[in-house]
Amino acid sequence: AGEHDTDGMIALVTAPEDAARLAIGSEPAEELHVTLAYLADTTGTTAEQYVTALEDAMPAAPLDGKVGGFATFNPGAIGDPDAGDPAQVFIIDAPGLADVRAQVVAALTAADDLPDADTTHDGWIPHLTYAYGPEATATPDVLGPVRLDTLRVSIGGKHTDIPLAGTQAGLVAAGVVYKVDDFT
Repeated sequence: AGEHDTDGMIALVTAPEDAARLAIGSEPAEELHVTLAYLADTTGTTAEQYVTALEDAMPAAPLDGKVGGFATFNPGAIGDPDAGDPAQVFIIDAPGLADVRAQVVAALTAADDLPDADTTHDGWIPHLTYAYGPEATATPDVLGPVRLDTLRVSIGGKHTDIPLAGTQAGLVAAGVVYKVDDFT
């Protein structure tokens, strides 16, 4: 069994050019994301169910912000093999990000056929994990702009990515109407 066979997440993924700059640790560039909602048990659910439930909660366009700092989450784990790994993270500051997270959690709560988001960590801090382990490799040169341009629904270790790159605005301006399902 894989590490994420029964859990999942809803996240915003960094734009490729930002991911390339921020991939300085053990996490590959294509996996760099800001988790909006952790899904502790997705057994019996599909990505399509989550995409449908989140249709009105998705941002209409990418979120632009900045990497405002870096930190170590779970620093007590350094030297304690029973405490899990510490996480090296970038702190993300993007206008509207907290609102998007609140809308995602509310949409999941309202969906009768899906489990609620895990609220174990109620003190949500918008962050992007770039490494697990004690190495704090970040330096101030990584601080700067970041674009979150894709909504990711990850269920059982499989990703469904929905680009936020103004597609919706362009299609609406052209008079073309699509449902979110058309992009999965």
